[in-house]
Amino acid sequence: MRHRAQAGHHATRRCGRGAPRLSANRFEPATLRVKVGTTVVWQQEDTALHNVISAELPTLRSSDLRRGDTYRHTFTQAGTFTYYCSYHAGMTGTVIVTD
Repeated sequence: MRHRAQAGHHATRRCGRGAPRLSANRFEPATLRVKVGTTVVWQQEDTALHNVISAELPTLRSSDLRRGDTYRHTFTQAGTFTYYCSYHAGMTGTVIVTD
């Protein structure tokens, strides 16, 4: 399912409807659409250790996240950025950033 951020230039996409959660060894939602300047906040809700890492965007790289932790990243350029958890094969997500 795809969600559009109701976001402006300096909006924050927090936990809640459409914001990414780490749960049951997956990112939910798997695809997120936001505008340039949006800060996305990932919420770690799983008991397993996770992280958020992107090969395309070196600044999108969290430390290890435990249950209750959050990770935030502000997207400053348009593009499609995939990310993954290095601990769980197949745990991937995508952020589509538009002007």
